[in-house]
Amino acid sequence: IAWEYGGSQVERLSETPFEVLVNTSYFVIPAAGEPDACHNPLNFIRKLCHKDDFCVFKLDMDTPYVESAIVDQLVKDPKVVGLIDEFYYEDHVSKSPMEYQGWGRGKKDHDLAKSIRIFSKLRAMGTRAHSWV
Repeated sequence: IAWEYGGSQVERLSETPFEVLVNTSYFVIPAAGEPDACHNPLNFIRKLCHKDDFCVFKLDMDTPYVESAIVDQLVKDPKVVGLIDEFYYEDHVSKSPMEYQGWGRGKKDHDLAKSIRIFSKLRAMGTRAHSWV
């Protein structure tokens, strides 16, 4: 499951091998951070993923407050974490060099120390969690 708003998904998807593409759910619509929202990616994971699946979840919308809300819900839900094998997330933290190289200096939800705690918790819960911050 990939949730990324914006960018050039058409090119990426057109280059994706058939065997991968038929097993991929790629959403290019804005996600919602409210738990019961139709476009909350965690609700899709609950419906689409099963324990025996290999589930990869990529969260990258460049909307820190929505992404943080989704990640906060994720770390509090061991059932959903148990469905995700690999998690990729561009965590927009404060005081990162990326503030000067692409992200801008807008308001960030948390710093690198909190990000490390989040990823450590997800790993302790059994999900291989990866970030680029």
